[in-house]
Amino acid sequence: MQLTKRDIYIFGSSANSPDEVNYNNGIYYFLLKPEARDEFHNRLTTYFTQMQSKDQESSIVDPGQSSENKFPTESLDSKIIDQGNG
Repeated sequence: MQLTKRDIYIFGSSANSPDEVNYNNGIYYFLLKPEARDEFHNRLTTYFTQMQSKDQESSIVDPGQSSENKFPTESLDSKIIDQGNG
């Protein structure tokens, strides 16, 4: 699962409310450990902000630009699962 747009991931309203990922084949719920929740949300917000900024830059740059200068899209599966398990 790749988080490519901010609206895919919805933060839970409190530490007791799960986060949601609306993906192609359903909705996934993640209940994060309270002590890791804020930092994870901050990092994810930073990720989405950087991704959005890079997307805006790439729309201005020549479409033939090499892939080494493009922002990598990575899967956050393991990071989300790690927050819940350890």
